[in-house]
Amino acid sequence: MSAAPGITHYVGVICSNDAGYDSDHLIANVRNNTLNAPLLNVQIIKGQSAAHATDTISGDNQASPSIQVRGGNGVYQLLINKAGAGALQYTLTVHCMDASGQIHTGTDGIVYQYE
Repeated sequence: MSAAPGITHYVGVICSNDAGYDSDHLIANVRNNTLNAPLLNVQIIKGQSAAHATDTISGDNQASPSIQVRGGNGVYQLLINKAGAGALQYTLTVHCMDASGQIHTGTDGIVYQYE
């Protein structure tokens, strides 16, 4: 992510039954891999549901808490943004899951905005 403040990455995660099971929800977290970088946030939005989490310690190899939105099959919108100026590298982890939370379902991605 570039150094400019206000940068937001915007991606879509497509949860489907391509793996043989219907998706029930999407789980996500984000890890800021850069020491002394601005706080990093992730938001999931699908329909009228949303959730967010923040990686509060940059560069510590620990991700933000995992968040989930229950929205079934379809496209979930994710926003990844930082709280200030400073370049950073991050890892976004997503899992489309069935209703039991035990089976990974079909997962694909779309990049809308990557600055």
